[in-house]
Parts: sequence; structure tokens; C-alpha cells
Amino acid sequence: MIVSGGINIYPREVEIALEKHPLIRDCTVFGIPDEKWGEALCAYVVADGELDASAVIAHCTEQLARFKRPKVIRFLDAITKTPAGKVQKPLLREEFLRESEIKTGLVPKKSLRPGETALPSASAACPGGLPACCPGEILSPSVPLPAQRTHRRRRKTRNASE
Repeated sequence: MIVSGGINIYPREVEIALEKHPLIRDCTVFGIPDEKWGEALCAYVVADGELDASAVIAHCTEQLARFKRPKVIRFLDAITKTPAGKVQKPLLREEFLRESEIKTGLVPKKSLRPGETALPSASAACPGGLPACCPGEILSPSVPLPAQRTHRRRRKTRNASE
């Protein structure tokens, strides 16, 4: 499942829509990091004939809601699968991230040194004692939390004598 902008998107639903195109022989859809939405959709497509990304997007526009359309479409000769025939999406995603790392200069999580984390160190904590990436003014202990309901509403019962 891919969460994009707080909405759950099931890759299989997008794959079914893509497979309805007469020139698409095989496809897979997976999530990639996106600054605005958290995750975006990436589609790897194996085409039988001449097919370009604009034709695939036009097909997706007819079949899917706008937020379910893939942002990135790549064409492959074959999609990597296990001997049982299952698509190896983690490998495809890693390959995509490696390619984007080369283009954008981003550091992937796997290339961090042992003991190094992607989050800021504890010394850069906010006043509430949380890492600097967290909104301290919201989660700080100095801000009172809303009171929880401590009682349950009693169910009215009928008197048996009535």
C-alpha cells in the first residue's frame, strides 16, 4: 500500500488499470519518496509496441482518479521476478532510488556509516526533549493535553416490572 497525501493507494488497482491498455504486456507499480505528498507512484511498464509515457498517462486519466496516476513511468524490456513469478518490487524501488541518487545527489539510508542516523542528534533537541525534526510546541509537556473521558455513558435499561 502506498500512502500519498494521507490517502491509501493500492498498487494492484493501478496495475489492473494499466494492464487494460492493449500495448502493455506487463507492469508494476510501487511508491517512491515525494517531498509534497510523502510518497508518489512509479510505474515500470513492459510494452509490446511503440508506447510513450504520454499515452500511458492518457490511458490512466480515463481509468483512474487523478491522485492514483503514476508520476513516473519507466519502460523496461522485462520486470525482475522471483522463480515463482512474483515481482521483486523492493529491488525495483532500490534501483530507482539509486538512479535518482545519482541524478539528485541524495544520500540513501543504506550508505550511512554504522552508528549514524538520518535524524538529528539528541543534542539538537527541542525544548520538549524531542528531536529537532518534531514540532516541539505541539508535543511539549508544557502544553496541556485534552482531558480524557474517564467515565462511560450508562446504558438505560428498562425496568422489568413495567
